[in-house]
Amino acid sequence: MADDIKTMPASNQSLEPKMPRPAMPKPDVSSVESHGSSGMMGKVLFGLIGLVVGGAAIGAGMYFWFGQLQAEALDDQRAAFDQEKTVLSNQISTIQTTLNNQTEELTKLQNPPMAADVQIENKTNADPGKDTAYEVIIKNGLVPVQTLTYTEELVGRIVKATPFNTYIEIINPNSGGDVPYRLNTREFHVYNHKTNTLNKIEFPVQFGSVHDISIDETKIAYMSDGKIYVYNLSTKENKSYDAADSYITIGDLTFSPNGKLLVYAGVKGQTSPTSGVYLIDLDNNITTKKAERENVIFHIKRWTSNTTDGVEYYYFPYSN
Repeated sequence: MADDIKTMPASNQSLEPKMPRPAMPKPDVSSVESHGSSGMMGKVLFGLIGLVVGGAAIGAGMYFWFGQLQAEALDDQRAAFDQEKTVLSNQISTIQTTLNNQTEELTKLQNPPMAADVQIENKTNADPGKDTAYEVIIKNGLVPVQTLTYTEELVGRIVKATPFNTYIEIINPNSGGDVPYRLNTREFHVYNHKTNTLNKIEFPVQFGSVHDISIDETKIAYMSDGKIYVYNLSTKENKSYDAADSYITIGDLTFSPNGKLLVYAGVKGQTSPTSGVYLIDLDNNITTKKAERENVIFHIKRWTSNTTDGVEYYYFPYSN
């Protein structure tokens, strides 16, 4: 068999005719380019839309943020306004209360309550043989209620009368002479209308003259040896104040309605005297000059308020 097999020449190995290869279609480049352009445009458009949406979101966020800031600022302004309104309301209330109190005090000052009808009768006994030649008779109305007797010539004088008490000083009627304001007080008594009792007030120093009692009846203003004194009836405290500008003759000491100020008139010199009006802040011991003139005698009229400008005074020409 081997001998029967013949080898075919190499060129004749394939006897089948060769078929031509079909032509492969070329890729449509224009289609690919068009598709790439559309994708890119989409991305750009999408990016722009994202920017717009993001910008809108940021804008909205900024808007609400600024709105929140404005709301907080407005709340702060409203709170500050409410606080100022409260402070102003409190100030107005305080001022109104002060005005009401001053009005009430002024009304009381100008329209004091009625005091009891206490009178003083100074009597000289006709019988020279009696030791008690001089009598000071205190009457409530027409009824004698208390009698003080003396061997020397002394008389009683009402310093002040209130609804409950009458303050009486016993003086030597000849001690003052022609010197204004000067009285020589020997004794000082308080007559109580309700209990019908007479109490003698003992001062810590020898006094020369009593001038005024505060409205609340706790302080007495008096003079002694050229000094001004304020005696507290409750605490027994006795404060002294120097007369201003070498005034040696002092008078008309008068308390303000609240008892914190004391005004007085003074005279210095004889041939051509000078008279002045001075005011003392009792708590701080500060003296203020209100008026001063030559050849006149000042007198205190009244208080109209508790301020340093709330005192009225007048004067008479000086004559020998």
